[in-house]
Amino acid sequence: MVWQAIRADDSVERAKQAAKEIFPDERVRHFWDGNNEIGLWYKKEGRLASELTVIWDAYYLYGAESVWKTAPSHLIGLGYPVVDVVPDLKTSVAAFKLFLPPR
Repeated sequence: MVWQAIRADDSVERAKQAAKEIFPDERVRHFWDGNNEIGLWYKKEGRLASELTVIWDAYYLYGAESVWKTAPSHLIGLGYPVVDVVPDLKTSVAAFKLFLPPR
């Protein structure tokens, strides 16, 4: 999960707290992108249509076999805004428990 600096009060500390509360699953990795590089990349290359200048508050979920060379492979799902799709995202992540051992 990539946390971005979009709002004035976004910070690494707030992202860490949100990560613990929203996705405590130990298999979910969390990253901080203070320059919004990933959001800019997804605006250009991603599959979500948006009028925003940077993609944020969205998810892209990739399979365990995914490899990121010029672009990530094996997209399983995507959605936004996250607040509206958290139940679907949690269900998708939980489904991996059938296929992946915890780290």
